[in-house]
Amino acid sequence: MRGGSEITVSKLEVNLYVLAITAAATAVFAGAAWMAHGDLLGVANPHLWLLFSLLLGIVLHEVLHGLGYQVWGKMGWEGMRFGVSLKGIMLYCHARRPMPLRAYRRSLLLPVLVTGLLPSVLLIWFPYLWLALYCGLMVGAGAGDLLVLTKLRGIDGDVPVQDHPSEVGCYVYGEAASSQGRERR
Repeated sequence: MRGGSEITVSKLEVNLYVLAITAAATAVFAGAAWMAHGDLLGVANPHLWLLFSLLLGIVLHEVLHGLGYQVWGKMGWEGMRFGVSLKGIMLYCHARRPMPLRAYRRSLLLPVLVTGLLPSVLLIWFPYLWLALYCGLMVGAGAGDLLVLTKLRGIDGDVPVQDHPSEVGCYVYGEAASSQGRERR
């Protein structure tokens, strides 16, 4: 189903926002942990902890998109495609059929909450620098999702949307959505 208003964000813009959001989120998480504990703790081989948690977190991020599409978008796993975009240097989960915008919004936000913000609560008990970096990087990993969400503001949640198959964004259907989509580009 195509023909709706295309609302996308360039992959270059996404990657620039990844850097900015990662830096800001890491500073907030590390600063909050440092203020609460007076220090950030180190561990043996922190780079391995960070690398392992990032690899797991990045895969989990895309699986959570799929879970959101399944639960809120009422889509089976066969209605999704997972892969790697070497051009954009990112993993992706693509929903192959339309769903209500409300479901799409929730599905975009779920990974940022679960892989970035929720683990930041652990910094209260485990003020490790690698954990603050992980949380900041995982919030930053949701930059594309957050940018698409900002472009979808003001559009009714019942409007059908179709995840874009190759770009960061979606197609929005309906008369009101079409006019808003053109204005937001």
